[in-house]
Amino acid sequence: MLRHQAMALGSLLRSACTLGGWTLFKQKNTPPLLLSARDDGDGKHYAVGFKLDGTQVFATRV
Repeated sequence: MLRHQAMALGSLLRSACTLGGWTLFKQKNTPPLLLSARDDGDGKHYAVGFKLDGTQVFATRV
């Protein structure tokens, strides 16, 4: 029972730190980044990031 409680407490603390870090380090006044998965004619796959206005921010081969 003690192990179960320790794991639950650890999970709760990890979640709180993750949410706190996300809120603390989030860039203010920046639009969200939209993610997309693409592939080209050669069968290569890419993860692509776009701004809301449609401009491409990055493309990473996966």
